[in-house]
Amino acid sequence: MDTRLNDTSICWWCGSKDLSREHKFKKTDLDLLYGKSAYPKNKRIALIKHTTSSNPIPIQSSKSDYLKFKKTLCENCNNSRSADFDKAYEKVISYYLENDKAIKSRGWVDMKCIFGDEWEREKGDFFRYCVKHVCSRLVESNIQPSVNLISFLNYKEELRDIKFVFQIKNYKFGEYEDRIDHLYLGPMNVFSQHHLFIGEKLTSVASWYTIKQLSINYVFKKYVIAKTDVVPSDQELIFDIIKYNELDERNFSLNKESMCSDYMKILEVMEYFPFDGANKKIDHYNYILNK
Repeated sequence: MDTRLNDTSICWWCGSKDLSREHKFKKTDLDLLYGKSAYPKNKRIALIKHTTSSNPIPIQSSKSDYLKFKKTLCENCNNSRSADFDKAYEKVISYYLENDKAIKSRGWVDMKCIFGDEWEREKGDFFRYCVKHVCSRLVESNIQPSVNLISFLNYKEELRDIKFVFQIKNYKFGEYEDRIDHLYLGPMNVFSQHHLFIGEKLTSVASWYTIKQLSINYVFKKYVIAKTDVVPSDQELIFDIIKYNELDERNFSLNKESMCSDYMKILEVMEYFPFDGANKKIDHYNYILNK
């Protein structure tokens, strides 16, 4: 897999130099969970960085630059060119937020209930939004999206190089099983192999994105999908329901002096679960591959 990002000054999709900033956390997701207007001072959300225990950054609104990628995608690709992707994604998330209890109970969604007779085309566009998000994350990590990913976004190929697994993470926290609803961007776990002549070569990347309790997991790997019709052909979107019964006897503590770092550690346990310990990254990767 050729992973070198040759030029960071141009759009990774079309090559334009008219760059803009794509949201890491989709603006409509933030609006749905926290409201569209500026957040009151006592209700601002806190962005806790995954790799640090320093003080969180208070986010004043969904337009905050802290919620966006660096400039890697052009204005046209970010807006009009991918408008249908955004609309399809928003329909899926809105349906989930309105029907989350039923979805958690049965573990699947009928795409026709969301999109109607156009479900096959719009399901493809939902996946294209997910691929666009993954590409932006890859580029921010200095990894080149593959030809297949770009061709999929351009409606020229079926998706081959990313596999998605969808979860409902049935968090509970506290004596009364209070639900935890938040946005979470998983770390980019990069896997590589050592070659005698070329040194370390990237083979795959795994990560996820969670809104409320719906988690979109993915592996980026050349030809990870052998069957080329998997995205549009299945009318049902299947969810793996994650239950946290094994954590019932585990004690978590939140101290006033270290509230942010304590909560970050708890959240990481919840998000990686059921994988834990030194091998959790590779276990999560293998889980996606084997679903």
